[in-house]
Amino acid sequence: RSGTQLPFIKAAMKKGYAVLVLNTNRNRAVPDSGLGGDEECVVRGSETPEKHAVYVWQHIVSKCPASRVDIIAHSYGGCVTLNLVESCPETRQRINKVAFTDSVHQFGFSTDDKVIAWFEEHAINWVTSNKLVNAPLRTQKGHVQRRSAGVTAHERTSWSSFLSIFRYLDGESASQPEAAELGAEPSQESTEHGVAEVTNQAESLQVKTSEEGQPGENPPGEQDVHLGATSV
Repeated sequence: RSGTQLPFIKAAMKKGYAVLVLNTNRNRAVPDSGLGGDEECVVRGSETPEKHAVYVWQHIVSKCPASRVDIIAHSYGGCVTLNLVESCPETRQRINKVAFTDSVHQFGFSTDDKVIAWFEEHAINWVTSNKLVNAPLRTQKGHVQRRSAGVTAHERTSWSSFLSIFRYLDGESASQPEAAELGAEPSQESTEHGVAEVTNQAESLQVKTSEEGQPGENPPGEQDVHLGATSV
């Protein structure tokens, strides 16, 4: 389970989320039978992971009546998320929180100061470390807040940070270190609101349909959307 987003998706579905899984790395494909040719061609709108995320935002997420969007992005998914926020300025009004897991994004000289300041306020990056899960790590000014994932293996950071990520998105304090609970299923309390994750080779979009986890209880326009996308 440490290399998959399935636990995130299952936990969210238990709470009444609708889940849409995207594949940011599927940029080329062989046309369906009958459409001509047997050679791979570029997927329109998904020529790159970055273009894929922008396409999904513009054609799906932006049209959702959701009041809140949260993102979990693993590894190169952090670069995808940074590009999304830079390319679509309106995301800064709708995205509430971003949870990175060992993201490899970097702010360049051309990155707008407003974008950097936005990520400083709205994002946390759980990175490889042998310290306790969620322990604060040294963070330079102008960078995303860094916290320990409690493991030194890149591909295990999402799963080891699972509970901390849910608590962060649920609005609970994200400042207390905690012992790793690897292999444990997320508790009912920690998954009360659900979440979406960006993980290896996939992007997941989850729409919350109920404040208490029961579909249909929220009035139209009040749902929360949790968008996740990652690449390796």
